[in-house]
Amino acid sequence: MNNMLHTKKEKVVHIATTKIEKKAKKLAKRLKVLAIIIGVLLALAFMFVCFYEVSNWYDSHKVIFQSPIIIKLQSPIKIEKRKFDVVVPLKETKVIVTPTITQPDEFELAYDKVWLRESGRGTNKQGLNGYCISRGMVNEIGYDPQDNYCFADTKEQKETFMLWLNNRINKIKSPWCNNVDECLLVYSNGSYKLYE
Repeated sequence: MNNMLHTKKEKVVHIATTKIEKKAKKLAKRLKVLAIIIGVLLALAFMFVCFYEVSNWYDSHKVIFQSPIIIKLQSPIKIEKRKFDVVVPLKETKVIVTPTITQPDEFELAYDKVWLRESGRGTNKQGLNGYCISRGMVNEIGYDPQDNYCFADTKEQKETFMLWLNNRINKIKSPWCNNVDECLLVYSNGSYKLYE
């Protein structure tokens, strides 16, 4: 009987040890898989860092492959620093050219005619003039309406019109005019002229 008990104990101990061994083998297998995954992730991270560093190096260096023997012996690979062009943005400036020549009386009459027809001598506060007034500026002569052009004040407005008229009559800018009457037809797209 003692012998039987002893064999039962051995079987129980043997079964317990085999269960522990199986668990240990499973754990070892999981640790191996985990170690492989960690190793692969570390290798990928190392490759990424290496690629990034090589890329940074190529950003600042230029590699030139050349023939190792020409007339003189030289290295087959030449490495130079890259030269970067520095672009400096230009500041936008507005140049206002005031006419220096004396305008004839017809120029004054033409300005007065345009001022009257385009804004009622500044009394019409709608349209382009109204837009300019809302911005703290003026355009009582209908100058460059497609671009909503506004003048700082009436003095600049008059000088610009006189310059426009002078440039057309003196054939500096097109469309050219032979006289003030033709220029007003051009300015107003055929709506009015000086002497109607």
